[in-house]
Amino acid sequence: MNCRARANPTPTYKWRLNNWDIDLLNPRYSMIGGNLVINNPDKSRDTGKYVCIVTNEYGTIRSHEASLNFGYLDPFPPEERPEVKVKEGTGVMLICDPPPHFPDDLNYRWILNEFPNFINVDKRRFVTQTNGNLYIAKVEQSDKGNYSCFVSSPSITKSVFSKYTSLLPQTESAKRYAADIQIGFSDIYALKEQNVTLECFALGNPVPVIRWRKLNEAMPATAEISQSGAVLKIFNIQPEDEGTYECEAENIKGKDTNRAYVHVQAAPEWVEHINDTERDIGSDLHWPCIAKGKPTPTIRWLKNGDSYGKGELKIRGLTMFHAGMYQCIAENHYGVIQANAELKILALAPTFEFNPMRKKILAAKGGRVIIECKPKAAPKPKFSWSKGTELLINNSSILSVIYSVMDFNGDFLFD
Repeated sequence: MNCRARANPTPTYKWRLNNWDIDLLNPRYSMIGGNLVINNPDKSRDTGKYVCIVTNEYGTIRSHEASLNFGYLDPFPPEERPEVKVKEGTGVMLICDPPPHFPDDLNYRWILNEFPNFINVDKRRFVTQTNGNLYIAKVEQSDKGNYSCFVSSPSITKSVFSKYTSLLPQTESAKRYAADIQIGFSDIYALKEQNVTLECFALGNPVPVIRWRKLNEAMPATAEISQSGAVLKIFNIQPEDEGTYECEAENIKGKDTNRAYVHVQAAPEWVEHINDTERDIGSDLHWPCIAKGKPTPTIRWLKNGDSYGKGELKIRGLTMFHAGMYQCIAENHYGVIQANAELKILALAPTFEFNPMRKKILAAKGGRVIIECKPKAAPKPKFSWSKGTELLINNSSILSVIYSVMDFNGDFLFD
């Protein structure tokens, strides 16, 4: 796991797992620079959330959390599955019931009689990718056979298949019946720029026709309908694609509809974030940190790796205690972003070392001369001017003199 920070002097690194410090004396762990190496990772000991913590004499910062999980796909249970008898002309659902697994991005197909004779989905047959169940809208004698649910995990490149289920169509006559949606969708929350898939399939005799529409608006330009109308996919979904979508299944005996709202959400993005800042001791600080997203991100702060409040950061009367490394973290359900910055507190007696005043200034009679005084100081100093023993009425850092008389020659003193 990689971790690298820019810092001067060179920082030290440590890692935490589920809020516990990782013991680098354990031979299972090693460090290369700031990178953590886990030798022979183990699911029971190494699963969890990791954080890299970086420190030098100027402060401490924490990395994003990184989750380590172990992919798996267990075998199907060895028990035999019961046969299914159904009247010819009616609809049927065969249950897949996938075994325990991680992650959830499984692909489902069904085998008929023997591998690799996979069922082709069409207007009469459909395999939902939600749970793998097989739907046949109107059973025919040609559907007779043994069915096995075939599950594959692209994440770990592993596949398993279930025991066979025998489907036995009965030759009893079945009446025609209206479309009845078995696979529908409810309100969903989609992340902006991702692809969204909606499924809709109905049983019925005759086999229903599936139609899609977006209420009161045209369908998105990136929308694509496939699998004989059972699947609507919206690619690269945008906020303007939000709205109510409807699936309608119809045959000569009647129709059925499914309607739901698609919400388009967004991960946090910075509107304004913190940068390295210097402030005089005793001054006030208002450090804007603003993010947009949907839902609206929350803002929290860390100072030197420790929690330092939520929302706006305002500090009155800065002291040396307030110096350090700060992190502004914006997060919602869809993501986390963070900005890091150093706050330096300046405390310095006035000095002319970096901006010395000129010892002698020549000026034309009747003209104007500007004398600037720019000492380096923190907090901001007070100014006063004098000529000889005469105190001048001026409390700014700039003295403007109009030479109308020669008597104005002399030495000026700035405090």
